[in-house]
Order: sequence, then structure tokens, then C-alpha cells
Amino acid sequence: MTYQIDAIGVVSATSLLTYDQYMAIVSHGVPENLGYLVKNAACRCGFEALMPGTKSVVCCALRMPEFPEVLRPYLARFCAFGDYHAIVRERLTPFAEKLCQHYGVQNYRICVDSAPILERELAVRAGLGKIGHNRMVIHPELGSYVVLGEILVDVD
Repeated sequence: MTYQIDAIGVVSATSLLTYDQYMAIVSHGVPENLGYLVKNAACRCGFEALMPGTKSVVCCALRMPEFPEVLRPYLARFCAFGDYHAIVRERLTPFAEKLCQHYGVQNYRICVDSAPILERELAVRAGLGKIGHNRMVIHPELGSYVVLGEILVDVD
């Protein structure tokens, strides 16, 4: 079972609009198991610390596959088929290489929950959907059953 890239949008690597709100929330403290939200929090305000020279972010949404009815009450959909981080990275790598070949990208970095970026804001700004009441990105056709991945690139 593999994921495919179902939606793509591009956004300029400008300051993130939700950074101040994010910092206000985490400054009040987070549970110990969510310590990653505070670690490197300052990196979330921009992209220079993650990849110097970042000019654009290619945002990708990948539909999660259906899974057997027997697992439905026990597992979140995104964890039913193993490590989605590895799967998404595997799908985005050849796409990033195509960007190098066809758009002059010389440097890129793939992010799948692997870098402190505000991926939901980026996805919304790139036109991939809106934030729902469940705090997930809701794509107009795919719903909330998507995982997000980003490719930081050094071209506009």
C-alpha cells in the first residue's frame, strides 16, 4: 500500500503568520510528551535556520489509504500502514529531483514532521485546504484524510 501525491501547492517562503499565536500557546507550557513543540521553536518563524536560501515551499498532500474495518476503532488512519514519515519522504524524493531537473532547483530539503515548520499554515496558504474544527487541514475533495509533506527549495 503506497501513498501518492494527490495535491500540490507552492507558497513563498515569507514570514509565517501564525508564529506569534503558536509561541503564545506553547509558552504556557506543554505536556512532557509534546516537548518537541517547544524544542527549536524559534526556527518555526522562518526558513533560514532550516535551509539557508529557501525561497519557496512546495506543499504536498497525500491521501491516506483506506484500512480494514476491523482496525477502524483501534488505530488512527495515518498509523495503520506503518511509518507515514518514511512513505511520504519516499514519494517526495523523486518529485524533488524532478524539480531540480526542470525548475533549476539546486538545493532542497524534504520535511515530513522532521523540521520545526508550521506546515498547516503553509498548506492553507498554498491552497490545499482550510483548517477545520479538528485542527487538521481539510482538503475540499480529500477531506482530512491526508498527510502533509513539504519541500523547501531555493527558487521562486
